[in-house]
Amino acid sequence: SRLSATDRHLLQIGALANGRFTSELLASVAGEPLASTLAAVAVLEGKGLLSRPSPSELGIAHELVGEVLRDGLTLETRREMHGAIATALEALYPQRVDEIAERLAFHHREAGDRVRASAFLVRAAARVANERPRAALQHLERAIELASNTAHRDATRLLEMYARYGTAALDGHVLAEGAEKLKAGIDLAESLGRSADIARLALLRGRILVQAFEIDEGQRWVERADEIARSIEDLTIERDATLARAEAELRRGERRRASTLLERALALCVATGDLERQLRCLTSLALAH
Repeated sequence: SRLSATDRHLLQIGALANGRFTSELLASVAGEPLASTLAAVAVLEGKGLLSRPSPSELGIAHELVGEVLRDGLTLETRREMHGAIATALEALYPQRVDEIAERLAFHHREAGDRVRASAFLVRAAARVANERPRAALQHLERAIELASNTAHRDATRLLEMYARYGTAALDGHVLAEGAEKLKAGIDLAESLGRSADIARLALLRGRILVQAFEIDEGQRWVERADEIARSIEDLTIERDATLARAEAELRRGERRRASTLLERALALCVATGDLERQLRCLTSLALAH
């Protein structure tokens, strides 16, 4: 309480910054010149209120200090400051947006912007999908939750998130959770009458169930996707569903049936110009024969 208004404001920004922060961030959010901000930071370090975890980064010296500072702010002020922090981070580090996407999602969520928060969670998931699939799924689950509870829900974006979740679950072999989450996505697509999305999500759920060795149940979902794709004349989904059906038959050891499906899938791959899947079909056909 004995600090100047500027010094106290800088500390409040740091307390809301969610971890480490820089003098440049403080200056940008506070709208102060960098030189005067650096001088204020030196004073606050001298008073033991700011620490320096690394030469270029600052932190609040003690969590109790952060709690006192945050408790002194109204909810509306907190939201405004979180929004200002997010804006400043994007402006200061435009080349590192994907790297700090989770942090940006936190600040946008605290600012009340669920749409931007969910968008940055999707970017955070894409960044870690290969190395940490479960972390990616957690980001996507939170993104779906935020996008589902916005005032004006964007169904197209939400269904795309479900598809991303299913793909990440399939690639990361997180099968039970993936199948369950996709069921919720399919229910949403059905309530909206979105046939292409129903087919796409049903295909993902079927592939996950087949991978989990629930082959009969998985085949039913894949066949449903195939039927819908043919009814709406979507060659891409029909191609992928036919290939998935063939691969499921190979798992059963039904090589003749798989060969018939692979021939059909190969023709669809040629029709859609997908060279990578053509190779998959040819390799599987060779093994089946």
